[in-house]
Amino acid sequence: MLRGSCVNRQAWKRCTLLPTPSSTTFDRENALTAPGGGGVFSFSTISTTVSGASTISYETAPTSGNQKRLLKRSQAIYFKDDLSASLAVGTIESKALLHHSQSLALTAGVVTGVYGSLVTSSMLTTEAGFIAVGSDYWTTSPVPTYDSTHFYLVTKVTEPFGNRAAVTFDSYWLLQSSS
Repeated sequence: MLRGSCVNRQAWKRCTLLPTPSSTTFDRENALTAPGGGGVFSFSTISTTVSGASTISYETAPTSGNQKRLLKRSQAIYFKDDLSASLAVGTIESKALLHHSQSLALTAGVVTGVYGSLVTSSMLTTEAGFIAVGSDYWTTSPVPTYDSTHFYLVTKVTEPFGNRAAVTFDSYWLLQSSS
């Protein structure tokens, strides 16, 4: 889903909406067959076929018929404009500074089908560093620390296990001098 954010709140008549991704989903559609004679699909054919497809879980093998299966799902979580906290998924403010992104890694069906009772939810969240959302498990990117006094340059990142890496810049804040 792409959402826009108002770049200039005071001059609302000149406000520009910039497409900013908050979540993306990629599905595989199994009913489209290549048109004969080397032709191409029309947008309306693709739209009709995909919107009419029934959704099957990732673990389910496609059968005959019009079906789509999840291949990838990711979400972007943004900071509040004052950098005090992260916003809810799908919410964005004017600065659109990324807090972190997260990608679906394991569905409940995959965990059960592959690992059975060998792993627990606690093992996946504490030892493996996944985030449990419902019965699914997501990976997260590192969380950046922005310097608001120097045009929001990233000066530090904290990865999901708590390890930190810092970056220092030259006196003009143009070139990275160490990390």
